[in-house]
Amino acid sequence: AAPAPPARPGPGPGGGLGLKGAPQARGAAMAAPAAASSAPLTELKARVHEHLLGVDEPVSTEALTQALGATTQEILEPLNQLAAENRVTVLRHPTDGKMLFRAVTARVADKLRDLSQEQKQAYELIETAGDAGIWTREIKMQTKIQHQQLTKVLKVLEGKRLVKTIKSVNSKSKKLYMLYDLEPAKEITGGPWYTEQEFDSAFVTALSNYVKKIISENDAQDRTTSVTDVVNKIKTSGICKVQLDQTEIQTLLNTLVYDGEVVEVQHGMHRTNEVVYKLAPPVYTHNFFTTAPCGVCPGFDRCTPG
Repeated sequence: AAPAPPARPGPGPGGGLGLKGAPQARGAAMAAPAAASSAPLTELKARVHEHLLGVDEPVSTEALTQALGATTQEILEPLNQLAAENRVTVLRHPTDGKMLFRAVTARVADKLRDLSQEQKQAYELIETAGDAGIWTREIKMQTKIQHQQLTKVLKVLEGKRLVKTIKSVNSKSKKLYMLYDLEPAKEITGGPWYTEQEFDSAFVTALSNYVKKIISENDAQDRTTSVTDVVNKIKTSGICKVQLDQTEIQTLLNTLVYDGEVVEVQHGMHRTNEVVYKLAPPVYTHNFFTTAPCGVCPGFDRCTPG
């Protein structure tokens, strides 16, 4: 199971982070106009935001200092200002509790400014759920917002295109909420084997037949077939419209092995002892009773020993 998503701490007074070494309130930031409006600080703030926009995962203070060549003390002030402007969100690492930072686009930042406290609370909780999403019931339990009010809150967030609803293949009757711009995890959608929460048996059958064709052609030329060979062949053929990675092709090959249509072969000469595949030999079934002479003899019922 995936680790629990990090929880975002509340903002510091006045909308800042309350980070040590950074102003604790908007008023405090404005009290030092020379520092806040200085060109180096403005430039560093832009670099921090640009760097965070360019990465997919939340970033720690240590990683930021290394990437930007700045000290921790220099990084804190831009982060505090960006958080106060809703241009950065703050999470905590699920194991060590360290602060992690994620950039917010200008589009989302503008919409966050207009949210009520309850709407921000729900949004932040949905954000921490990441691509796994979160059930409505879980949002209600953690935010303590009454059911009718929560329905209104979530409707506002959906209307602003800050969040969206999805359904899990494991529980189609329940709605999950996640950030609008996120793609749900494969555990939620079922991956390439599902279409609109339904198992796509036609697609799986067609792809399985194509994989067996690849193996059969290689068998005919006395060549073995690895999972890498199958992945590359599918990519170059254009037969599949969805992107399949090696893990998904391996799952398909394992299914063919379990069904007795393909066999695994440990080929020591093939790329560092990589497992390769060949078509399983055909299995012929005989009814020995009907093929034996006695089975079709018209005098069978009258036949006696001697």
